[in-house]
Amino acid sequence: MPPFRKDGTIGLEDLPVCIPPLDAALGGPDRVATTERMMREVKQTNSEFSRCYAEFKVIAADLDWDPSALPHALRLGLSEEMQNSLTYSDMPEELPAYLTICQKQDNEIRQ
Repeated sequence: MPPFRKDGTIGLEDLPVCIPPLDAALGGPDRVATTERMMREVKQTNSEFSRCYAEFKVIAADLDWDPSALPHALRLGLSEEMQNSLTYSDMPEELPAYLTICQKQDNEIRQ
């Protein structure tokens, strides 16, 4: 348990002692594995690409992955229609350029 003072407060000097129990309670037993599983579950389905990417970005922020792995991970979550439309595209390895192409393709599909 965190060290509470007699008045029920926790001082800032005591805060580092409180973080591990809170992280264990709120972060799950294996936070990295849980976050990686969540990344595999991000799917575009029938939603717009921007919605899928927003969810992807939140999860990716918690992972310490090499930036070159992110476009591949994102592609796995794209709808089948998007994946098929990108099959013959020369896709860049940098995420910002990759996002631009995905957004453009999604707009064309939705028109």
